[in-house]
Amino acid sequence: MKLKNRDIVNFINGCTALKEKKLPIKIGYAVHRNILSLAEAAEAYNVAREKIIKEHAEKDYKGELIIRDDYYVFKDKQAFNKDLEELLGIDTEVNLHTISEKDIEKYDDSRYDALTLSDIDTLCIMTE
Repeated sequence: MKLKNRDIVNFINGCTALKEKKLPIKIGYAVHRNILSLAEAAEAYNVAREKIIKEHAEKDYKGELIIRDDYYVFKDKQAFNKDLEELLGIDTEVNLHTISEKDIEKYDDSRYDALTLSDIDTLCIMTE
């Protein structure tokens, strides 16, 4: 299956909240397995993203990247955003462990933590 880097990043970030929840075994297993499967693609994205940041960020007299208010300062923010959007739009071949919509429907059980809309959105990428 092909996913855009944007979808991989959103999934990995969304799983941060899911990993803290008590999930049904089948869903928890699928989430964990998919995190492991996507880790290599996420790492490749992060390396490319760091390269784009270093290319576009302003540097001080020591060559260190300038950060103001927890944000990088860019020479040309438009050029940075264009390059980042191109990176986010790249298709990456991945192998996802899927679950069915019925698996999510069975989730309505007091033994498990409630899913938020954000959690459900994260699970959509792995739902068949």
